Amino acid sequence: MDPARPAVTPTRLAAALCAALVVGRGGPADAQDHGPVAPSGSLAFRCQFDRGDERKQLETTIPLPSLVDAHDLDQVVVLPRPLPRVRLVRYLPLAVMEQRVIDAPPGEGAPAVRLSIEGPKRSFERCLVVRNPVRDRMSSLIANWRLFEVEDGAPRDALFARFEDEMERAPTITVEGPGGAVAVVPAEPGLERDLGSLGGSIRVIEFYPHFSRDPQTTAPINLSERRMNPAVHLELRRGERSEERWAFTRFPQFRLHRTETLPYSISLDSPVEADDPIPVFGVMAVGGERLEVWTRDAAGEASSREVDVGEAVAVPDSNYVFRISEFEPNGLLQERYSPTDARRAGVTALRIRLEPEGGEPVTAWLAMGTEQSVKTGAGPIVLSFDSTRRRTDAGGGGFHGRGH
Repeated sequence: MDPARPAVTPTRLAAALCAALVVGRGGPADAQDHGPVAPSGSLAFRCQFDRGDERKQLETTIPLPSLVDAHDLDQVVVLPRPLPRVRLVRYLPLAVMEQRVIDAPPGEGAPAVRLSIEGPKRSFERCLVVRNPVRDRMSSLIANWRLFEVEDGAPRDALFARFEDEMERAPTITVEGPGGAVAVVPAEPGLERDLGSLGGSIRVIEFYPHFSRDPQTTAPINLSERRMNPAVHLELRRGERSEERWAFTRFPQFRLHRTETLPYSISLDSPVEADDPIPVFGVMAVGGERLEVWTRDAAGEASSREVDVGEAVAVPDSNYVFRISEFEPNGLLQERYSPTDARRAGVTALRIRLEPEGGEPVTAWLAMGTEQSVKTGAGPIVLSFDSTRRRTDAGGGGFHGRGH
């Protein structure tokens, strides 16, 4: 090893990867807008699942004669029982997502809406559903939207107070363990805390309000005290095992899969500032019956009002309006992908089918580079795929090219 060259540790790799993510201003919305992949190679399909006190990952290579052509597949990925097996069905090199919300059986769904944004240059629609860190929000050049559910009365008032003081609140770390148990701790460097019923403990190594990396060493650095790109470096312990993790507010799906074996999911909740502030909207499903829109303008002033389905809401400092064109208090979000020639709007997509033993198959779609958590009768599994060859990225852009 060259002694002048820093070792590539998981920490350095995390810094390097996330720095690559934050070169652009895009968040989860435009992270899906990949350009065409390289003309040959294969795909790496990944399944993550918990087994006892350990998080397992299974990776399968999918050879394809061409990555620029659509292919029908019939490849089965077998997971440990009682998890369902996963059948890979269809590969689309360039596809566009179509969404719809349906009424769910009692207790199986969550509040879901369809947002319609209308303006002089472009109109756009997106379905949002609560309890989903990717599909409960939308970002654009003119505003950010987030969907929440809250009970009426005191819980609603407490959440609105938090919305008003959003930029002043202290950042926190949420740790979710097996079975859905959750612990929330402050993102305070040096803090050490037992995780209670989750088993194990957490130590906060460092919090970076404005994370970046040193271009020479790739070491994490803090560019300022403004919360432009909040990140936290921490250590988790369970029994005799320990591992370091990174979490980023703007990139909640960031993972170092091969180094994360403890059965915990980590997220960082922190206000995020912008160079040029834009309005923030909270779409609130209150009590499962009525809708409110909470607005925090670019100056930080907050307001709220009740709205009806189809009612236009003006986006401050723009010629755009948006509407909640559809509302399902107990809805299921269904997505599918169709081939497209629109390079700037297209994603690489994979159709899969979950086949539980003795149960009904369930079809789902994955977008390249984006994790999707799927509930099964034997617990959740996290699925993703990527190209084993470097992609040519045509970039995001268009209406929804602004990050969180």
